[in-house]
Amino acid sequence: MKRQRVMTNRTFASCGYTIHVTQVQRVPGASKTILMVNGAMSTTASFSWAISALDNFNLILFDSPCVGRSRQYNAGADYPTQETESAMLLDLCEHFRPEYLCSMSWGGAATLLALANRPTAVNKSIIGAFSFGVSNDMKTLINGMTRRLNAGEMQGFSDLVNETLGEFLPDRLKTANKKYLSALTAGEVSYLREHFQRTLSIDKDEAIQAIAKIETETLFINGRKDRYTSSRSVDEACAHIENSDKIEIDSGHFMAMEDKRVARQLKGIIENHFA
Repeated sequence: MKRQRVMTNRTFASCGYTIHVTQVQRVPGASKTILMVNGAMSTTASFSWAISALDNFNLILFDSPCVGRSRQYNAGADYPTQETESAMLLDLCEHFRPEYLCSMSWGGAATLLALANRPTAVNKSIIGAFSFGVSNDMKTLINGMTRRLNAGEMQGFSDLVNETLGEFLPDRLKTANKKYLSALTAGEVSYLREHFQRTLSIDKDEAIQAIAKIETETLFINGRKDRYTSSRSVDEACAHIENSDKIEIDSGHFMAMEDKRVARQLKGIIENHFA
C-alpha cells in the first residue's frame, strides 16, 4: 500500500545563510531518510517525482541560498562558494541525520566534497547526472549559456538549456522550464554566472585528492543519451573512490523528469541501492 505523506516547510541557518527546507514524512512512517541535493539551476520542484515515487523513504529537500524559496532570506548576501555549499550540506546532515544522500546534476560537486568530510550518519550515496571533469561539449554549453546571460538574453538562455540538457523533456516540462529560466532574477543570474566560471576553473588534481577520502558507498547514475555528463566521465571518480560503482540508464540529463518509464527505473535503482 502506498504511504501517505506529510510535508513540512521550515528554515535552517547555516554558514551565514538561511535555507528553505522541506521535510517529507511518510505515513505509516518510513525508517530511513534521503537528503536530496538539486542542481545549480534547479529548485526543490525538480524533485516532485521523488516525493511521489520514493514513498518508502522520508525525504529532505532544500533550496540553495540564491534560488527558489531560499532567495528571499539572503538578499544582498555574497554567493556561496562550492566549499560553502558543501559545508551547508554537512550542517544539514548533522542536524537531520539522513542515512542517504542523493544528488542530481551540478549538485554532485558539493555532495562529493561533503562526502569527503565523512558525515557520520550517511552510509550510502547516489550521484546522478554528474560529470567528473568538464568535457568539450560541456565547455561549449557553459560558454554559450554565459554569453546569453551576459547579454541579458533570457529567452535565448532558456531555449539553449531546453535544446541541450533538456532535449528529452516532454513539451509541458520544456514550457515550464522556459518560463522558470526566463524569469530568473538579477541575483540568480549573477549566481549562475559565478557558478559556471567556478565549474570551468575546477582543479582536477585537487578534486581527485578530495574524493579519494570518501568512504561512503557511492553509486553514479548517468543517462545513456546525455551528451554532457556521460558514464565514461565518472570512470576516473570511481577509480579513486574505493567503494563505488556506476550504472547507465536509458535517459538524457534530466532522467526521471523525462519519462515515467525512466522514473520507474530510477526508483528501482534507488530503492535497491538504499536497501
